[in-house]
Amino acid sequence: MKRKRFAALCLVSALLLALCATAASAGAIGWAKHTDIVAKINGHPLRSYNIDGYTAVVAEDLRAYGFTVYWDADARTLDIRRAVRNGELVTPDPWPSYTPQPNKYPVGSRAQTIYSTNIVTFVAGRRVDGKNIDGETLVMMDDLAPFGAVVWNEKARVIELTLGDPVLLALRPQIENLESWKNTAGSGSGYDLYPAATGTLYVSRCTGTPHGTSTGMTYYRKDGTSLNIVDLLPSYGFGASYYCQPSRIEINDPGTRLTFVTPVQEYAEKDNAINAWGDTLCTVDLEYGKMLSMQPLAEGFTDWSLSAVPQAGDYFGSTLDLAVERRGADVSLIWAYYPGDGVRVEMNSREVTVATYASMFETESVYSQAILALRALDLPNVVRGTGDARATEKQLAEMRKYFRVQLNGEYIAGNPCWSQGSNHTDLTFTFDTPLALRDGDTLTVTVTK
Repeated sequence: MKRKRFAALCLVSALLLALCATAASAGAIGWAKHTDIVAKINGHPLRSYNIDGYTAVVAEDLRAYGFTVYWDADARTLDIRRAVRNGELVTPDPWPSYTPQPNKYPVGSRAQTIYSTNIVTFVAGRRVDGKNIDGETLVMMDDLAPFGAVVWNEKARVIELTLGDPVLLALRPQIENLESWKNTAGSGSGYDLYPAATGTLYVSRCTGTPHGTSTGMTYYRKDGTSLNIVDLLPSYGFGASYYCQPSRIEINDPGTRLTFVTPVQEYAEKDNAINAWGDTLCTVDLEYGKMLSMQPLAEGFTDWSLSAVPQAGDYFGSTLDLAVERRGADVSLIWAYYPGDGVRVEMNSREVTVATYASMFETESVYSQAILALRALDLPNVVRGTGDARATEKQLAEMRKYFRVQLNGEYIAGNPCWSQGSNHTDLTFTFDTPLALRDGDTLTVTVTK
């Protein structure tokens, strides 16, 4: 009886072990194999395996070799890019001291089980076939080509990545292809480069195509990724590249924002019609690859701001008198006369604020007398707790004798209010409705007596 019970227990145990083994191997899809090939980056070895005749390295190891390897647990993605700090490519200092050990196993023998995975791996923004080996990800050395030259030395049994500038590596074939096309079919083709702190914008024009001139706009980042700007525009006809005509191209100093003007066309499926926006100011977030806004220039700008601060070389007089004008995609100061360096003017689509510092009241200037006269009008005042009150029509009429805000020569409807800052008194004029500046509109601010 005991022997039968023991035999039964042995059978159950064997079945359980078999089931466990089957479950453990259910996710196995292949093998990473031992190799005598040494993988290097700039002459420095790192762990490597052989997968179907190709050399693969461990993605997580790349962090020590001048790369960022970002794991997003929510999105289940692994993103490999060149490391960039303060606009410069990072080179390890010191480099890792990994030394490949003599291979104790036959070349081609099984080293690690490759498991199925739902993790998506990106190298320089491009999806690649990453392999899961029990918590780590393998990527092919050839997939690292956007970061430099990958060279195989059969005699030395070494495959090496020599790091380069990802922007130059990406631009070179684009320019070569364009020049080749120019010499064969598109004589009017050409390109322009717009270097910035985080990369370079490449703008190309290809003539002689079946559908007319095709325009390309691609931002190549220093980390190896790129952003196709034209793809962010509305689709129409044969594609946005055939209506895109960029001008007034500007990239801000941090290299995070791009603005340009282009005609825009869009197919409205609901109405089966073409929407022609006309010249449109486009603003792109270069860091996150998003179109932030597209504002037709024929419409008024509803989101603008400007600071007017006296600087060396500015005109100084006895009153404050300045003008802001919208010219195309720009809202800029076209003239300014300051009563002294103790005045600051901040303006945007919602309000105009004139800050007067204490130093301005130490003189008997026309400006200081005008400010004192405005104070005597008992306008709404934040300090006194009347900041949410509305000035009377009589107060507004008196105010315009000393303080005027006008659009194209016409007074703007709004409400004044006093507030107190650090060593300065502020008079803010809030517009009743946001001020939408159209092309050619001029806004003037005057303080006088």
